[in-house]
This record gives sequence, C-alpha cells and structure tokens, in this order.
Amino acid sequence: MDTHHRNRNRRKTFARRHRRAVASLIALSVALISGGMSTVAVADGVDDEIAASIDGVPGDAATLDELQAAAPEAEPTSDPAADPEAGEPLGPPAPEPDGDDEGRECPDRYSLGLPAPPSEGAARETEPRETEPLAEPIGFAHIDVRAGGVRALGTVTDVVPLPGATFRLSTAVRSGTTAAFRPGVPVEAPWASATSGADGVARFEVPVVALVDGTETASTSDTGSLHNRGLVSAEGATAGARFFVVQTAAPDGWSVNDSLRTGGTSAGGTSRTTPYTFLTAGVAVDGRQVSGDHFMNADGVNRSDFAGGAGTPSSAVRTQSNGVWQNVRANPAMPPQCGIGVALVVDMSSSVGAAHRQTMTGAAQAFVNALTGTPSYVSSYSFGWTAPSSSVPTDAHLTRQSVASEAGRQAFVEQLARWRAGGEAGAGSEATNWNRGFAQVAEANANRPADQRYDYVFFITDGNPTWFLDGGTGTVNNRLRDVEEGIFSANLVKSQGTRVVAVGVGGPTFLDEISMANLHAVSGPARYDAVAGSDGRGILDADVIRVTEWGHLAAALSRFAIEGCTPSLNVNKVEAPHDAGDDITVTSGQVTAPSVPGGRDGAGWDMTAALTGQSLAFPPGSPDPMTRTTDDSGAVTFPLVPDLGAEYTSVRITETQQPGWRPVTQGGRSAFCSYRTFRGGELHEGRITPTAEGVDDGGNPFVELAMHREWMVSCQFVNKQPPPPVVTGTMTEHVDHDWRIEKSADRHHEWARPGQGAEFVYTLTVTAVRQVSPRVADLALAFTNPGPVGMALAGVTASVDGGTAVPVVGPDLVGPGATVTVTIPGVVIPSTATSAQVTVDLPGLPPSTHDVPLAQVAGDVTHGSARVTDSWSPWLEALAGAWHVDGGAVLLAFPETLPEGEDSYTWVLTYTARKGTELGEGVEDARFPNVATVTPEGGEEPAGPWNDPQDDGDLTDDETVLVSTGRGLTVAGALWLDVTRVFPWDLEKEVLGDSVLPAGADGTATFRYRVTVTPLPMVESMWQVRGEVVVHNPNAWCVDVLSVTSSPLVLGAACALDGPGTARLGAGATRTFAFTCTFDAQPVVAGSTTATIITWDPDQAFSAAGTAFHVVDTSRATLDTVELGHREIVVLDDFAGHGPGVAVVLSDGAWAAGGRQPVRVEPGVYRLGTATWNDDGVPTSFDYWLTVPAPSADDVDGSVDHVNTAWIAELPEIRDDETVRVVAVDVVDLAPGDGVRPPVPSLPVTGSEALLLVLGALLAIGVGVGLRATARRRSGTSGR
Repeated sequence: MDTHHRNRNRRKTFARRHRRAVASLIALSVALISGGMSTVAVADGVDDEIAASIDGVPGDAATLDELQAAAPEAEPTSDPAADPEAGEPLGPPAPEPDGDDEGRECPDRYSLGLPAPPSEGAARETEPRETEPLAEPIGFAHIDVRAGGVRALGTVTDVVPLPGATFRLSTAVRSGTTAAFRPGVPVEAPWASATSGADGVARFEVPVVALVDGTETASTSDTGSLHNRGLVSAEGATAGARFFVVQTAAPDGWSVNDSLRTGGTSAGGTSRTTPYTFLTAGVAVDGRQVSGDHFMNADGVNRSDFAGGAGTPSSAVRTQSNGVWQNVRANPAMPPQCGIGVALVVDMSSSVGAAHRQTMTGAAQAFVNALTGTPSYVSSYSFGWTAPSSSVPTDAHLTRQSVASEAGRQAFVEQLARWRAGGEAGAGSEATNWNRGFAQVAEANANRPADQRYDYVFFITDGNPTWFLDGGTGTVNNRLRDVEEGIFSANLVKSQGTRVVAVGVGGPTFLDEISMANLHAVSGPARYDAVAGSDGRGILDADVIRVTEWGHLAAALSRFAIEGCTPSLNVNKVEAPHDAGDDITVTSGQVTAPSVPGGRDGAGWDMTAALTGQSLAFPPGSPDPMTRTTDDSGAVTFPLVPDLGAEYTSVRITETQQPGWRPVTQGGRSAFCSYRTFRGGELHEGRITPTAEGVDDGGNPFVELAMHREWMVSCQFVNKQPPPPVVTGTMTEHVDHDWRIEKSADRHHEWARPGQGAEFVYTLTVTAVRQVSPRVADLALAFTNPGPVGMALAGVTASVDGGTAVPVVGPDLVGPGATVTVTIPGVVIPSTATSAQVTVDLPGLPPSTHDVPLAQVAGDVTHGSARVTDSWSPWLEALAGAWHVDGGAVLLAFPETLPEGEDSYTWVLTYTARKGTELGEGVEDARFPNVATVTPEGGEEPAGPWNDPQDDGDLTDDETVLVSTGRGLTVAGALWLDVTRVFPWDLEKEVLGDSVLPAGADGTATFRYRVTVTPLPMVESMWQVRGEVVVHNPNAWCVDVLSVTSSPLVLGAACALDGPGTARLGAGATRTFAFTCTFDAQPVVAGSTTATIITWDPDQAFSAAGTAFHVVDTSRATLDTVELGHREIVVLDDFAGHGPGVAVVLSDGAWAAGGRQPVRVEPGVYRLGTATWNDDGVPTSFDYWLTVPAPSADDVDGSVDHVNTAWIAELPEIRDDETVRVVAVDVVDLAPGDGVRPPVPSLPVTGSEALLLVLGALLAIGVGVGLRATARRRSGTSGR
C-alpha cells in the first residue's frame, strides 16, 4: 500500500517537484556562499520563461526572486553532492515499476545550477569559479560577422566583402543591472576565433552546454531574468551567454581600427573614443546572429546614447553601425612629382558657413596657384548633405581643368567664386557627408582611363561626418556609421590608385586627438601638423594634414604643391591665334605668366633643357641636355635633384620651332619665367629675368636663366599659328531627274466562284523629280597659301550649306604664295546655295572654317524620260486611256515646263485584270503577284533623294492579290422508325366450390377463390418515320439556306418539316432541320431514297453549285417504340367480408404448397401478386381462402352476402367480383353428411414437434432469466 501511494503521489506532483528541483539548486548555491565559495552567474538577455525551462525542460516561468522564495532551507556543506543527508538528487524522478507515466514531465538530461541572489545593492563583478564540466554540447549557436572592404561602385551603402579579416569573441561583463556591458577577457578556445572567407563572413560556431567550468559573463549583482547571465569556458557557453566581437587582424594591405570617434559636433560637443567592438545577443541552440541584423546594427545594441537613456532615438545612438565591419585600405604611395592630377573635395557644410567659406575656396585657389605652370590637372568637388553640395551651383564644379597656363588657372578661380556654404544667403543648411564626398570622386575615376585618374584626393573638412545617405536629413551628432560609410568610399578611391590626403581644419572641437582617429581612418597613419613656421618636412608623405588655425590652410596646401615640385623646371606652351600681336604686355611686378587672349594649350612641342653648374642636376642616368614633349596640358616638367656646389645653376631652355609658326614675346622677352619657394615657412615668388635669349642657328627660340636649387621654376613660351589658306571656288550644276514608281490594287483579296475568277483594278503611279533641292554639282576650290612656308592640305573637308562634308584630296604641299585648285565631283548641294563652307584642319592647328562664294556654271541634263513596263503581259491591252506605247512599254517624258514652284511631275496609269479563273472549289489565298518597272533613259542614275545607284528599289514596285473560292454546304442526317404498342389484359374472378355455406360453430364460413389474369394479343399503331438533316457551312462567312424540302420515303407517306426550311448559317456553323413522315400501316423500309433537298445562293457561298441532296439508307433506320400498355401488372383484391382477426390464406396454386399471408397495400386493398405479358397468352392465377362471419341478428332472412372484387392496379377498369352467402345453421335443413364445413387450412404439428416447441420455450425463459441477473450484477443491484 505504501508503494502504491508513493507512486500515485509521484505521478500527481512530478511537475511541481521539477520546479522545486530548480529551487533546490538555488538553496545549494546559498549554502555554497555561506561556505565561502563564489557563485555561478547566468547569462543576461534571455526571458524568465526560458530560464525556468533550461535546455528544453518544461516548467513555469519564474524570476530569480520567485525561485529563491520557493527553495527549501539547506544547511551549508562543503560537498552537497557527497552528503548522504542531502536528499534525492535534483532532476526528474526515476521511472517507477508500475509504468504509469500519466502526468509525468520528462526534463532533458541537463539541469542548470543557479546562484543565490546577491545582497541588495551589491555591485561586484564576476570572478571565475571552478565547476566540474558536464556532458558534450547540447547544440551550437552561430554568430556571423560580415567584413567589408571598398564601397560597391554606384551604390550608397553597399560594400564589397573583405576576406581574411580575423575576429575573436571576448566575454561580456558589467557591474550591475543598469551598467553597460564591457569587454572582459578574450575567450581562449578554437571556436572563439574566426576569419572571413571569400564572401567576407567570419562564422563562429559556439558550443552550447548546460553548465561549464568557466567565466561568468555578467556580474553576480545582476538580478535580472535567469538568461541575462551565462557561463563561458573553453568547452563552450551556456544558453544566453553574450560576447563582444573584436577584430584581431586584417588581411595584407589593410589595417584594423580599434576605435573611432563619436559625439556631438557643435561647439562644446562631447568627443568620445568609441571602441570598435560590438556586443552580441544571448546565444541559443541553433540560433544564428548576423552582424547588421541582430547586433552591430542601426539600433545600436548596448548603445551609449548622447543624451543617455534607453529612449533616445536611433539617430542619436553613437554605436549605430552599417553592420559590415570596416577595415582601412593602405594608402597608395605616390612618388614626388611635379605635374599631378588632383581632386579637391571641399566641405561646404553649415559649420563652414560664410565665415570660413572664403578661407576654404581661397586655400583651394592658393593650391592651384602653386601648381600653375606645371602639367597638372585639377577638379573641384563639394559636399554637404550629399555630394555635390546643394549650396554650390552644379556648373561651378570643374572637371580635369588644366592649370598649366594662366587661362586655366583663371577658369578655375572664376568658378570657385560662385561657391556658397550651408547657411549662407540663398543656401540651406548642410550636414557633413564624408561618404558621398568620397564616392563622387570614385565614380569619376571609374569613368576615366587609368592614366587619367587622380593622383591625389585632397579631402578638406572642418568636422566629423554626421550623415551618410544621398540626401535627407541627419543630425548634429557623429555616429559610427557616419564614419564607416566614409571609410568604405575612401577605400574605393584608394583601390583606384588615388592617394587620399585628409585635411582637417578648425579648432580643438574637431581637431582633438580623439577626432583625428576618424581622419586617419579614411586616409592612413602619417600626419603633418601645419603650424606657423613649419619647415614642410614630411608633408608629402602625410595621410592627414592637421590645420588648427584657419589662416594656415592656404599655406599648407601651397606647401604641399610646391614641396612636390622643388626643385623642378616646368615649361608651358601656349598657342596664340594667327592674327595675334607679336608681343603680350606684362605689368610691372607681375609674378605669374600673362594670359594669352584666344590662346590654347600647346601639345606636341619639343622642349630641351641644358644645365650648367653644380647646384642642380638631372636624375642619374638622364641625358643632358634633356628633351621632352608637351602633353595635352601644354606643359612639360624636367625633374631635377639638388647637387653639391653653388646655390645657382645656369639653365638654357630651347623650344623646337614648327613650320609656319611665329614666336610671340611677353613683355619683350622670348619667354616669361617665374619661381616659387618656401623659406622660413613663408611663400616666396617672383619673376626671373633671363641672362640670355634669342634664336639659335636652327631658328629655335631659347632663354637662359640662373636657377636656385630650392626653386620651382615655370617658363611660358607663346607662338602664333600659321595663317590659314585663302579659298575660292566655282560650282558646275548637273540637272538630273529622279524617277520612282508605285503600284497598287483597288483591293488585295477577293472571293470568286470556281472558274469565274475576280477582277482587280491596278494603278501605276510614276513620279519624276527634277533635282533642284538638293542638286548635284562639281565643286572647284582654289587654295592659296599666304604663309612663308609650305602648307599641307591634309585634313581639309568641304560642304555646302550644312550638306555632307566630303574630303578634299589635293597635293601634299602648297608652296608659299602658291595656289592649287581641287575639283570635287558630285557634291550634293541645297537648291539655294551660293557658297560653300570649307573646313581646314591642318596638323597642329585648330580647325578653321571658310565661307567660299560659288560662281555657278551651267551643266548637262540627264534622265529626262523613262519606260514603264508590267509583268502581266496583257496589261497594255487593258490599259485605260491613250499612251505612247513602244515595244511593250509606255514611254514617259519629263515636261519642259512646270508650274511655278514645282519640281516634279506625276503620271497615273490604270488597267483591269481578271485573276483566278483557273481555281477550283475550296481554294484559299491563291496569290497572283506582278511587278511594274520604270527604267530611266540614259543609264544608271546618280545619287538622289530616292534613287541610290546601288539600290533600284524605287524603280520597281510589286503588288500581290489573293483570290479564294468558297465551298458548297454539306448535308448529313439520320432516320428513326416510331411505333406505339399496347398490351391488353383480361381478369376473371371465381369461387372454387360452393358459393353458399352454413356458418360453423365459431360463427364463420371459409370460401376458396381464384383470380386469373390473361394477356391478350398486342396492338401496334401510330407508325411514323422521323428524320434529321444536318446542314454545315464550311466557309468563313455567312451563307443563307434558301430551302429544305423533304421527299416521301414510301408511296403514300405524308412528310413535313418540323419547322421553317430557311436559315442563316454563320461562318463554320451547323444547323439541324427535323422532319416527320406518318403512315397508316407499318411501312416497308428497304433500300435508299432521297430524304431532303437543300438549296442556297452559290454567289453568296462562292461555290460551284447551290443544291445538295440528302440520300439515306432506309433499311438502317433506328426503331423507336412507345409502349402505352403494361408488360407487367400487379393484381389486387379487397378481401371484402373478412372480419378482424380472421386470417386470409393465399395458396400458390395447389393447397398442398402451403399458404402465405397477403400483402396489405392500404386499408381494404391487398396484393395477390404480379403477372407478365407473353406472346402465347398463358394466364396467371391466384388462389386464396377467405373466412367471413355468419349473419347477425339484424339479417332478417338468416343469411348474409359477401362481395369480393379483384382488379389490375395499372388498369383499374379491368376488374371482376364474386358474391358468396353465409346461412345460419338453424335456417339450413341439413341432410345426413351435409353441412360439413370445409376445414380451415393449418400447419400440421406432430408430437415430437410439440415437445420441441415446449423445450424451446423453456430454454428461452432460462436464457432471459440469466441475462437479467447479469444485468443486475453490472448495475450493482441484487436479484431481490
């Protein structure tokens, strides 16, 4: 009994005991604490319900306080597991022998020990504790970290994956429930390190165990839900444990940012170093966390907000991230050179404003000034909310502007003057978007050949980034994502071979050491501090230039430009127009080369430099003298290296003169030379007076000058172009005629009856146009060379009033003062042209256009007549009207005169042709093509507005018509032979034996009856033949059925349609016509006959005939019968006279066959049976005995009559009755032996049969008694 109750209690309380087991663990933890041992911490970040059901163990949700309250008292012990008094082990009870598991909960094979709650106000961090590890991991959690390299070109926030970045998981600790998590120690286990693969994803697979020997990831003072804490060791982590992800290594060519700057950007804004590490959520078996989705995202998990508090909007979250881990690409090394491609990317945000915008643009201008005279290109870009900044006019940005000449420098400066910063008049507020600032440069680089991409990007900004999307509204706060997106776009610029120099300008709010981390993150580690008096050392190697005072910005940029060109010799070539003066004015004190009106950069000029002295030399291995050719910028640089010796070196610069060009002096000098240098941190510049100048023996201008070894020298040479040729011309006009023909038919498709065909009217339209607009002429051009040297005619084209330009092919050289005439045949010119435009594009010269008056000379006339033919041979006989016919062709001649303003004439020829007479019935789309041709006389036509000598498509035209014939209607059908049949019956009822009987002792008498039904001969009538005629229209249009006429099938038949004999049949439609033929007697159907005749309009059907006949085989008519009689009937009787309780016995023929009870149909109606009609007339009989009562006292004559009636149920009019009489005994005078009553038939019973009946009854009684007793026992009652 004790075992029974114990099992029962265990079954009822299993769930409660399981929950108490968890509470017991808390009690054990309390005991451990009281014994001086440290506690176990549980992972933060998982809800209470999961905490009460560790590793899939069901249980009620409970907080730690609730579990502590439920825990039983426990005495401290050093080893509770070894204490025999400690009670049953925690966990599910062992299975009981009775096997009844109803209500039992089945926990998993692990249970988690829980710590006792800390004392109120405790805030100590966790210490590692030693705990025996349990079994293998119960599963794995997955943490995916996405690493990115460069911005995906053409996108705003997409990043190209970066393989090879290595990450490690660190524990997460905090000192209280309201404190922020911070990284603990790195987890030293193989599963805690991962490197990004080809897809840029580093994948951690964290073993999840029930309990581990390791480090708690949250403090013991954390009294939140159970899964807000967890344990971590080399074996794995408990469910709910959280980690910090830290990058430990970058792939080759990349570096790691351990931290970035975040914070406010306004005056007094708090600048904060934000570690670049991210806290995950709690791990769970089979759970997967992905950076950007579950941590390191826009919500800023474990964020430290600007304003503090969990409710701060995400826009103010410092740690808001892209979710893709950034790395810094190494800045490309750029060797010092003079002549660079530069992109100036300038911050035009509201923080710049009007106060500093001029400083920004002035510094850009100073940078360009320093590069002027070198083979350099400069582009300008701005950024604010997006890039370019909406505060700067779009057309105020210059792309790849050469600054080799003063004209290029001025163009750049003029556009800078139009710039505005955010907050200025006419401009809205602007944020700082580093991402789009860099991206616009990368997109420009991508659209250029590799040799035209920028060497440098100078990214000039006064503040940390506060936005990253392409437009929108940002914040005044600087978040991780704002910097991340800028890093990705800067990496893309670097990947294109462009070096990024980040120039930070402003006060300590921006340029503190914390903020410098962001500038280094988009460029590289090297820094140059631009302060007054700095010597410039290291500026060319700098990734970041820090300018703490706005006034030093221009000097810093100029310093960079000049340091890269010191020492250097730069020569610039400008080509002046041919009509320029012989000298360009230079003002006193001018230190920059003069602008040349109408000048252009001179490419392709050879310049030679020779050095005399020891302060400067060409690089080792270089020739001296050195010759170089100017590039598209018109400039060339001679690299120089300082040498020992005197400070100055004599330099001779010679330009190789080109034929026809003439030198232009500048201020009376062969070249304008100037220098720039930095001394004592100050810029010094001035004009250099040549020590010698002139023209050498080869006619080449030169200058000599003394050059200091710390100078950047620029010299400008100017030459004016040779004069263009003088062009005159004449025009010899050729009058020609263009012909064309068009052929058409009045319709392209017609239907015709077979053999008749269809008529078509053809029209030939012939048009001739006199070539007046445009027209063809021979152009004669005379070229006169006014220059002192020979002139090549290569590159000369001629056109007339915007017509097609044709090349001028003439002699290779036109001598000085000589004239050459070139004829260009077949030039297409407008009708009103009186002059030609001749473009001369000689080598080394800008194209020049000459408007040449043309003297008109009369020419010949061609193609004034033509012959017209047609491929249908009888066409001339069918031609309407009178025409000049010759040799199977119609001759046409262009009229000598035309109406005013007309230049064309048209002839119209028509003829009628019948096509398709050979077609039979049912032919669709029979095609009949023919071709008309006009042949101009006089040979092949020259090019004209219609007729191309290579294509005579306008001189011929064809026309194809289609003729189709229809089909006659088709007819089909079927026949049915109908007959009506009747099956008659006869019924007779009789009494077998006496019909008068005395009443018996029981007051009744029994009579025997017989009812007989006999089938009579079948009667057939109403003979008729029914038919259907199915008429089908096979055509694609409607055809009317005009008549449907039925024919007699058999002589004497009367036939008629069941409806009208006309109908309209649609395209492809079918219609059924029904008819009926009636007969007085059975017809004889044999052989075939015409049942119907159908007629239609053959012109409507386009068919050969309009009549169809329906011939049927009458012997195959289907026989349909209608039976009005009944093959099977039911025979009924009323059994009139029998009283209640008196049996009626039916016999099946002879009495010996036994009797049966009649079937009652309804009161007073009884069913005797059924009978089936047969051809032989065999009757069916029904016998029965009927017992009727004796006369009553009311019967005055002592007798009573009983009338019985029988009938056929289906034919109630067919019936018969019999009357019997019962006479009282005292009325009847019986003779001896008379009055014996016929016995009532009964079943004979033998003695043995009676005994069996008695035994059966007794057995039934016994069985019933037994069943009743059993029922009582089941219901709990006794037999009493």
